Amino acid sequence: MLIREALLDPKLSQYSIIIIDEAHERSTNTDILLGLLKDLMALRPELKIIIMSATIEAKRFAAFFACKHIVEVKGRNFDVEIFNAMDTEPDHVDATIICIVQVHLESPEGDMLVFLSGQEEIDNVKEVLGRKRKLLTPESMDFWVVPRDAALPGHLQSKGFETSPPNTRKIILATNIAENSITIPGIKYVINSGVVKERYYDPKTGMEFFKIMKISKGAGQQRAGRAGRESSGKCYRLYTSTEFEQFNEYSKPDIMRGNLSSVVLQLKIMQRDARYFTFLDKPKPIYKNGSYDELKRLGAVDKQENNTSLGRNIAELPLPPVFSRTLLASLEPSLQCTKEILTIVSLLSVENLCFFHNSEENALKVFRETEGDHLTLLKI
Repeated sequence: MLIREALLDPKLSQYSIIIIDEAHERSTNTDILLGLLKDLMALRPELKIIIMSATIEAKRFAAFFACKHIVEVKGRNFDVEIFNAMDTEPDHVDATIICIVQVHLESPEGDMLVFLSGQEEIDNVKEVLGRKRKLLTPESMDFWVVPRDAALPGHLQSKGFETSPPNTRKIILATNIAENSITIPGIKYVINSGVVKERYYDPKTGMEFFKIMKISKGAGQQRAGRAGRESSGKCYRLYTSTEFEQFNEYSKPDIMRGNLSSVVLQLKIMQRDARYFTFLDKPKPIYKNGSYDELKRLGAVDKQENNTSLGRNIAELPLPPVFSRTLLASLEPSLQCTKEILTIVSLLSVENLCFFHNSEENALKVFRETEGDHLTLLKI
């Protein structure tokens, strides 16, 4: 929202203090804001900027802004005992299931937070644990499995905060959204699979894809800390201490691996060139040049890379430029298909599409359209 305000008022003149929270997550919008605010400091020396980060990367932010003022606020974390795997695990999902069962059977009361890479892994682990639960002996403590990922609606995400029934251990299966979110009460055990699913963009093909990657050291420390929010706890890492030392210090920021078309267009509207913009981490030239090429094909900029009126309309919509251009085209008198295009763009804008596991292999054939995946989504 702040970036969109900067499109209209580059000096952000109605604000005297701006706080950027969770800066260590390094989303694309955060990185754009950091660059804008650094340039803005020269124009508005009275502006106060506060950057909040949960990791020691705060030193990088301070160096970026040429600032000597770092305030460290100690958390309330209790001691967390960390256990590493003895050997490299060939299958982190299988290792996660074994670890969950072992910790449940051998450990005192206390809820468990399990980190997995995505919804598919969460569904698989939940299904297997459902079968394991039936094998528990009558004298064993029961367990209650609660999934938690960004694609779930709010009322299902909030189940993780509910108190579990008597003599029942709550096991929360989560993605990396649980690394920095508000404290989930009752967590004493963390199982860290050591992986995360990240979105990558190939500027040569123009295609986006998801890739399961090893987490960073910073993320590993964040995950372990969730076991010590209310009392001392334990963290079981499904990777060796040697593997941990080979992890990157911090996660690769979105700006280094994503499609920059929206970034380039927003900066163009603010009379800035992405090739010379002050980024905390500079994207490779191929990402920036590819984005200019895409904007030319969409008509958002002309051959000389100047803004067009169409480009300004595209920038007003909080969507990737390809989606914005498609929506605007749907309004043209010769097409008039806005309702259908809006449905397709909506489905393409969510993390997980509307597909669920089904024992019937041919279930999707009922909806499949021969013209392609987009019309299949529309039919669904």
